[in-house]
Amino acid sequence: MANLAPSENMPPSELESGSGTDVPDGDVPDSGQILRAIPFPVMVVDGDGVIEYVNGAVEQFFGQGSTTLLGKKLNRLLAEDSPIFSLISQVRSTGASVAEYDVTLHLPRR
Repeated sequence: MANLAPSENMPPSELESGSGTDVPDGDVPDSGQILRAIPFPVMVVDGDGVIEYVNGAVEQFFGQGSTTLLGKKLNRLLAEDSPIFSLISQVRSTGASVAEYDVTLHLPRR
């Protein structure tokens, strides 16, 4: 699994200027393009558990389009005892990303 956060070892001047990359100036994709291209489900949930962003992999995973998913509370899709809620809580309390493997989700809950 790759960590997409900037390297702590890269000097700030390189982070700001974009030097040290193989991408020509002006050809850097925006964050939306990057998130849409990731083949794994990526979802953004606000502090109230409302879904604010999904990529195509989330749509396929849940079998629902973004227009249906956006604005819906995550607890309407997953059981309250889902391990996803524990992971979200961990991210919120530590401020760090987490990765978990072999998580079983019981879907769909509509």
